[in-house]
Amino acid sequence: MDEEEEVKSSYVEDVTTDLQQSIKEAISASLGFNATDFDINSTYSSFKALMEAEEKNMITLISSLAKKARTDDKNIRKLTTPEDKFDALCDLNDIILDRINHNLDDAAGLKKKDQELIVATLNVSNSTAVAINQQRTKWISNQSQGIKRKRDMVVNLITARNIQRPQTKFKDKIDNRNIPFVPPLKEKPHSTRPLAIFMEKDEDGEEHSCHPYETELENWQPTSSMLEKVTPQLPSDLKEENFHFINDLDSLQSLIETLKDVKEFAIDLEAHSYRSFQGFTCLIQISTRTDDYIIDSLLLRNELAILNEVFTNPKILKVLHGADSDIPWLQRDFSVYIVGMFDTGQAAKTLNLAHHSLAYLLKHYCHLDVNKKYQLADWRIRPLPQDMLNYAREDTHYLLYVYDIMKKELLEKDPSRKLLKQVFQSSRDVCLKRYEKPLFKPEGFNAILKRSTASLNPRQLFALKEIYAWRDKLARVEDESSGYILPNHMMLQISDVLPREQQGILACCNPIPPMVRQQLNELHQIILKARDIPIENKTSTTPAPSQRIISTRCLDYDSLVHLRHDLIYKSDSQNLNTLLKDGKGDDIDYSSVRIKPRPKSRMNSSPLLDFLNTQSKAKRSELVEKISSKFVSPYQKLLNYMVTTGSLK
Repeated sequence: MDEEEEVKSSYVEDVTTDLQQSIKEAISASLGFNATDFDINSTYSSFKALMEAEEKNMITLISSLAKKARTDDKNIRKLTTPEDKFDALCDLNDIILDRINHNLDDAAGLKKKDQELIVATLNVSNSTAVAINQQRTKWISNQSQGIKRKRDMVVNLITARNIQRPQTKFKDKIDNRNIPFVPPLKEKPHSTRPLAIFMEKDEDGEEHSCHPYETELENWQPTSSMLEKVTPQLPSDLKEENFHFINDLDSLQSLIETLKDVKEFAIDLEAHSYRSFQGFTCLIQISTRTDDYIIDSLLLRNELAILNEVFTNPKILKVLHGADSDIPWLQRDFSVYIVGMFDTGQAAKTLNLAHHSLAYLLKHYCHLDVNKKYQLADWRIRPLPQDMLNYAREDTHYLLYVYDIMKKELLEKDPSRKLLKQVFQSSRDVCLKRYEKPLFKPEGFNAILKRSTASLNPRQLFALKEIYAWRDKLARVEDESSGYILPNHMMLQISDVLPREQQGILACCNPIPPMVRQQLNELHQIILKARDIPIENKTSTTPAPSQRIISTRCLDYDSLVHLRHDLIYKSDSQNLNTLLKDGKGDDIDYSSVRIKPRPKSRMNSSPLLDFLNTQSKAKRSELVEKISSKFVSPYQKLLNYMVTTGSLK
């Protein structure tokens, strides 16, 4: 490497380090944000003005970033609600990350070995890695001294250009058909009701498969031992002999026998969704009081249904955090269900903690600053790097200790155990969730269009609708996510431009999705079909104001006097002598009165004056005299009312 390349490498490394530090500080600041304090402080004008100024600066920075990314920055400025702004920011983030990934692939070269996995470790020497491992093993002793452990590993993971898709090795082909999901459950351990899978309709008339363990969950109650006070048990050391990687059937059977003898164990999942239509689970992490286990669920996918032996045992407690996604994933991939769960995320809500994330709970209860670098890693990689295994292991290693502390706090806060039972109840409701396969809805493109604030003509709308349907169909056939086939922002761009040539379609995509290159002809035919749709200029059939003929019997003369905002006087207008009545109480019949539009130059004009101008001079004088003698002002009406009712003497 020459001197120039060394300088460039050093510069990139410095920029990366500074950027990572800024991101860490931003995350720490966001975790410390309290919405209640913000609302209270917003009542002060100075704080509110400062926040509005900061908001404008943020919008300016985001718009500038969008402009650099060659996207439509005007949309972000037009959005009003925080939800729409957040969605637009997420779309912008997807664009930038796609471009980064594309540039990294270009920098890596085109002739990379398919099996090559590159894990680059920055700023980590061998001595530093040894010191970090020593800190982990001394975690228990550090707690008594109040020392906070920090994992300052700076690890940058670069996945291989080509990872063999695990779906090709699955024994059972993934069912992406546009039909409701039906659990392929064949056996039902710990059942109180025989196994029966049937379809049922919801309130909207849509069909869903029933929950096989619905009866067992509705009748489940925590045992007496689950409601007793406990002394928090500190987690064991992170030793290699206490870690087990399960990748064969014999080891899986041995794990199940071990779990049958424990009172509780912790569970977590790692999944992948970008290169799959429905997504699939890559790892299952399980921790007992003494050992940690990681199951290779890609290799043992068709064997994991036997986990129901312990997962549905009502006497064994399963501890998870934020299981709203984990429960459906277990059903989708392995036909595995959970009966008897304690969700620490639900407990955090019941205890009214400032935040509900696992990272916050580990910091709050264990004094751990969690490194979430691999939270969005590609868990399809095999063999898994040791750093990723350590990260997955620690997701459940401390969870039972967190459960002990939260259970103790719940009982101290409410000795009657109502709060603790409430957590078990809300956790049971999570277990009752059913996996729902994403079904195609032709009108689904409207949600994408609404977030974009774009205004499309009939041709563009037709193209968007057809491309949306084409993308869904192709994603199901190829078992790819819709974002991989064609991201939303690119789909909107193609529908807006409607390029004539195929190269124009490619120009709307940066970087170009692989499936767009492969299916370019079919996509081009959709665009050509949309361009052939005629756009009709529909003229309004409503007559102009100057052409409207209004009968005086249909006119609300009182509104000509008071205008429409004087509604307080409308209730007793029938008892007043206004233009609607003559002196004898009869209707004034002016049939077929033509109302002229008000000239813009007459700034002091009013509907009443416009009406009088349509009459002859004699008739106008008569009406003015009648108005002067019969019209009662609003003040006089109110005064007469108060005297009549006795409220004014």
